[in-house]
Amino acid sequence: DQIVNLYIWSCITLMIMGYIMQNFGLSQGYGLFQFASIVAVVGLFEVYNSATKTIMDIDGDRNISYYLTLPASPALVLLAMACSYALISMMLTIVLLPFGKLILYNSFNGVTISWIRFIIMMILSNVFFAIFTVAMTAHVGTISKMRNIWMRFIWPLWFLGCYQFSWKAVYPLCAPFAYLVLCN
Repeated sequence: DQIVNLYIWSCITLMIMGYIMQNFGLSQGYGLFQFASIVAVVGLFEVYNSATKTIMDIDGDRNISYYLTLPASPALVLLAMACSYALISMMLTIVLLPFGKLILYNSFNGVTISWIRFIIMMILSNVFFAIFTVAMTAHVGTISKMRNIWMRFIWPLWFLGCYQFSWKAVYPLCAPFAYLVLCN
């Protein structure tokens, strides 16, 4: 389901931003910029999904209690959860790459990508998002407050994280705002 949802979201975004919006004045490379943005935020959107599942488990079946009874420290259980979250979001990122090439066949050139930098950034960002998931789960604590994760953390990180514009494009318009975005 996660891959199908990701493909639907990516396809719609890339078709609109990569082809349709160019007729309204967006640059030819905007679809590719959006694809890079989608690749960057896949892990961020998984924060909400993973935190919801964990909180539902804590509020419901409490499968996590079994893991906490094993001869391992609670920190090790949380680390295992974070590793699981990171691997899931990395796999989603990886399966998205050929799909993006398929949709943006004219503008996506894999030769121009610094693959070593990409892999390092993919690992670092997904590990950050995984640890962020554990922290947000602990912060929220109950399913009735899950909306807070989206409204207070994920949406601002996504929207101010240069998903729809680059820092370089914002800086000439409003330097203080650009530096605020850079802090994000």
